[in-house]
Amino acid sequence: MLNIMASFAEFEREMIAARIADSRAQLKARRLRFADGVPFGYDSDERTRQLKPNEKEATVVRWMFSEASSGRKPSEIADAANARGYRTKAPGGGPWSARQVLATLRNPVHVGMLKDGRSFRLGCHPAIVSHELFGSAGNELDKRRTRHEKSMRYGPMWPLKGKLECGGCGRPLSPHGTRRGNKVYRYYRCRATAGGRSPCGYQISAGLLKNAVGAQLPNRTRDDFVSQRIRQLVDHVVYDPRSGRIRVQLRPPEPQSKWRLFRVEDRDQLLPSLAERGGRHLA
Repeated sequence: MLNIMASFAEFEREMIAARIADSRAQLKARRLRFADGVPFGYDSDERTRQLKPNEKEATVVRWMFSEASSGRKPSEIADAANARGYRTKAPGGGPWSARQVLATLRNPVHVGMLKDGRSFRLGCHPAIVSHELFGSAGNELDKRRTRHEKSMRYGPMWPLKGKLECGGCGRPLSPHGTRRGNKVYRYYRCRATAGGRSPCGYQISAGLLKNAVGAQLPNRTRDDFVSQRIRQLVDHVVYDPRSGRIRVQLRPPEPQSKWRLFRVEDRDQLLPSLAERGGRHLA
């Protein structure tokens, strides 16, 4: 009896996951946003729940981008915004901080885009900042960056986190660690249930996979096995659980200018360019 009840519960869970995945796919096809917080500069339409510009806040957003493109620091912009009486979208209105200003300047929603996992997709809402201004502000922010890209924060334990794909189902592998006594064992597992499908359910040693990837790096030296070095060179890895083989895609060399200025009349022309770059510099 318990087995029957457990089977029905698992079946119901899979049905719910499948319905959610279908709903998200339909929203993506129509360029609609999922349920999420409303960013500064926009309001939520009462009927459609989609984003519509808030002209008063949009003026503040454009001012922030203009200040950033002129070389001002986020902390200076926050102080100036508070001195002008600008307030955040928090209930009752709160003062601006440098972190909030930085999040606003890095948010691609202001150029008509929506976040889609690690990438971006076109939205149906109008842009309130031009692509030229967005790119100019981003270049100035990149000049002030004092540490490497955010992915380096994973440290030496998980050098391939966010870069691994299961060759059996095409979904990402997630890190997992277990402790036995004083020893920690680290694995990458296929446990995602995206699309309502059951995961492959296997796991592979993180150390074994790191060594296999390091062995495929060009001009391999001993330093290439350092976790941060691997993370810098590798862009994507596909592991096939059936054959045990891996395919490694190396990261292309960075261009001199990290930002590209888009001058297009139709926003549909923007999507291939962002997909090509992976949206890394719009995060």
